[in-house]
Amino acid sequence: MLKDMPPLGARIEGMSDVRMGDAITLLLPCLEPKLSNVVWQDSSSAGVEFDHPLHGEVFKELVRDYAPSRPSFEPVPMPMPAAMPASRPMRAAA
Repeated sequence: MLKDMPPLGARIEGMSDVRMGDAITLLLPCLEPKLSNVVWQDSSSAGVEFDHPLHGEVFKELVRDYAPSRPSFEPVPMPMPAAMPASRPMRAAA
């Protein structure tokens, strides 16, 4: 079961029979089969990296159409850190 999918790869649960380096083909809605390689694996999950990342617009459409918990993909603005006060130059000890 596909659990997480950034544009560069995916986390898939229920894959206990794969090993690092295995080639995997994912079938994603409305796309050609997506070639990927297993880059990490634990007892029941695996992380795969796509041979070619998903194009930004394709990724946005997949999120919009197939990720019910994320109805849209918009970057979340991060607050800017407060400016640090200018430091005073240090004087050498006499």
